[in-house]
Amino acid sequence: EPNALSVSRVLWDEGFPPGVVESAQKLLYWPDGSAGFENLLALVQALAERQPGKPVELHIVTSGTARISDRDRILPHNAMLVAAGKVIAQEFPTIQTETIDVEGGAGLPHELVEELLNASIQPHIALRESGRWALRHEPVRLDPARAARRLRRNGLYLITGGMGGVGLALGRRLREH
Repeated sequence: EPNALSVSRVLWDEGFPPGVVESAQKLLYWPDGSAGFENLLALVQALAERQPGKPVELHIVTSGTARISDRDRILPHNAMLVAAGKVIAQEFPTIQTETIDVEGGAGLPHELVEELLNASIQPHIALRESGRWALRHEPVRLDPARAARRLRRNGLYLITGGMGGVGLALGRRLREH
């Protein structure tokens, strides 16, 4: 069963410097995402530097990043690990990332081993007693008449990040109607 020591041994055997091995150990043991984020970035940078072009699968196991039921507790400090996983996959094309959310305090489910051995990588999944849940996006058809009723005439709307093309276009459209 993989643990921080076996992962560290693999990194050491591959010739990674002691600092990278230590970052991997901290990343695997860190309970609250705060230092885990920095250690994840250090590990990815080392992988990209030491093994450029070599395909890597990176599984980020965390908790509190997916709300499947009302009893799931969201931990905002772990959300940055999900975001980092998405960005890593975009910035480093040879590194495939998958964030696996497990229930906090429940121990590691046996499905986690199956997930780690699975050939299919999905960006964000959650393992619960009720099953395996995968995040996916589907198109939704919007009713323009219904959407227009939600806007108030002479209403006040805050557009954050509104200096880009989308924000300016949205602001103009709101002003016209």
